[in-house]
Amino acid sequence: RQMCIRDSALSYLELVKEGREDDPIDLHADYLGFNAYVSQYSKMADVIYMLQYVIGDSLFDFAIKNYFKEWHFKHPYREDMIASFEKTANRDLDWFFDQWLETTWQLDYAVDDIEGMWQVTDGIKTYHAEITLKNLNKIFMPIDLDITLKNGRQVLYHIPVDGSAKKETGREVLPYWHFSKKEYNTTVKLEDAIDLVEIDASQRLMDINRLNNRSGLLPEMEFVFMRPQSNAPPLESYLWEGWPLIFYNDKDKAKVGFKLEGSYLAMDHLMDLGVWYKTATGNLDYDLNYKHPFNWLGNNSYAGIRTYTLDGVQGSELSLDKQIIKNRYRDPVYTLSLNLRNYNRFDNEYALSVWSRGTV
Repeated sequence: RQMCIRDSALSYLELVKEGREDDPIDLHADYLGFNAYVSQYSKMADVIYMLQYVIGDSLFDFAIKNYFKEWHFKHPYREDMIASFEKTANRDLDWFFDQWLETTWQLDYAVDDIEGMWQVTDGIKTYHAEITLKNLNKIFMPIDLDITLKNGRQVLYHIPVDGSAKKETGREVLPYWHFSKKEYNTTVKLEDAIDLVEIDASQRLMDINRLNNRSGLLPEMEFVFMRPQSNAPPLESYLWEGWPLIFYNDKDKAKVGFKLEGSYLAMDHLMDLGVWYKTATGNLDYDLNYKHPFNWLGNNSYAGIRTYTLDGVQGSELSLDKQIIKNRYRDPVYTLSLNLRNYNRFDNEYALSVWSRGTV
């Protein structure tokens, strides 16, 4: 089940990050665009999974069985489904379904800041931590917040979206986070200093950027050597992939190296580093690239930087790329590129034809 959930979430996230989610789920079939399958099936499956996150596992199990009992062999509409879940859960769920079914809004929560100090009250020493969270997008959801202390113990909290929305979680409930507020501050008393704060450790929310869901200077990272390309990238961490390299040419003889590729969901913070050792001369070549979405130019836009010393050329490059996608099957993809390049050829022996040395 976890693999199916991961695959459907990845399909939705790829659609969003490429700027191709044109239609909300609750749209008549006559008006659906090319990417309707992901919205209607993959995204909707994740919406139901998030409903379980909202109302709690045991209540969800009862509600889904009741929905089946009430509507099997019938044709329920959107309103029927919502009414069934609201009746069983005994709470209003319009705020949830309206966001996920009627809009293409996105969700992005982030751990922003943590400040704390030790205090002694009546001879008891406790650690007072002020935690600041941010909502960086439009969708609002209840939050499960996990705090790991320096002594290894975990403290679990739940932040509801309103004062009356509770679920059976076994977590301590913090003051609610009103949907109109983009920032949330809370102070908790703990037995030790904080090592890590994490939003939604269960990975049930369709958060478009999980790299900011954890505290710390660097995001969670995963290292894989020669990852099978059929394996989906992790949703919760930045992925580094390592590959061995070997080349041969008449000047250097064997060039032995290593390539390191890094990215989040193969779409954000794209890093590419190759290093080669030249066995004939003992010199090193390298090629370093970095690319990241550049939202100022709209969807499918990237800004990049490159620096290299490779086969007799030293160079650097700045680039802006904008892809134009029509969202129809087999339509061409047009790319507009603006590049600023500087390179210096210092060795002509690598060139296939006669080139002069110098800087361009």
